[in-house]
Amino acid sequence: MQTLAQQWIEEGKREGKAEGKIEGRKEGIREGLMAAIELGLELKFGEEALQLMTEISTIDTIETLQKIKAAIKTATSPEQLRDFF
Repeated sequence: MQTLAQQWIEEGKREGKAEGKIEGRKEGIREGLMAAIELGLELKFGEEALQLMTEISTIDTIETLQKIKAAIKTATSPEQLRDFF
């Protein structure tokens, strides 16, 4: 039988693992979005547009990155994408 302290430690470990998995998934999603945005910019606007990646790489929110990725389809210039961040 575990002591109360041991139970708390075990619970803390479980919570830590769960949080780690969530953070890992978020980071993986972010990296995938960054790669998609970079490819989209290069394919649609050419290499010069990749200068935006310096600014975009500072964005941490997945929702904003998703908006930028979606906006590449309809944007007429790299500058127009700045409206999304």
